[in-house]
Amino acid sequence: SQGSSRVPVVKWDLLEPRARRLLWALVVVCEPKWIHSGFPCTFWSPLAHATRKRSAQDDEATRLRELVHLVLSLQLARWQCHRKRHISLENPPACASWRMDITKRTLAAIGAKKHFFDSCPWGHRDPGNGKPYKKAQCVASTADLSCLVRTCSCGAGKDVHQRVEGVVSIILPGQTKRMRRSTYSGAYPLALCKAWAGIVRANIL
Repeated sequence: SQGSSRVPVVKWDLLEPRARRLLWALVVVCEPKWIHSGFPCTFWSPLAHATRKRSAQDDEATRLRELVHLVLSLQLARWQCHRKRHISLENPPACASWRMDITKRTLAAIGAKKHFFDSCPWGHRDPGNGKPYKKAQCVASTADLSCLVRTCSCGAGKDVHQRVEGVVSIILPGQTKRMRRSTYSGAYPLALCKAWAGIVRANIL
């Protein structure tokens, strides 16, 4: 609309070679002091494997496709480290991506440490019923993220936390939108974003 300050969102498919070339061009030219990569975890998560109903051939094709994201993230990690800049990588703690030799070798080579925390202490709540999302997080970084480490103190009981399943209604200005909880819960809580931004600022200035 006229007068709006909203910046258009540009999405790149990094499975496309052209998009990866553009990304590398930006990294080389702009020299970012910190890169964060939350590469897709769908294939690597235990739940995905437990519910998968595809053939072995389809599984292998998916594995090779998702390796593109993983390898790209690890290449960026080494690039940043060699130029004495920071990198952070994210996937859920139980994902097989962390156990791969290529990942472990890269993290060891760049001196990145893994940090584990729950999202509910950071105010991660379901927009429908207000129940907290426990959602375990794991971030490996060349910077010290230990101040982000918080563990759940919501108490015991199966009904304390909201399961990340189904859909939920989200009230937006002038409308109500239905969204999958798995999509909604993928966003970082605001308090976590502010704390993380403070760490980035302290490390790059």
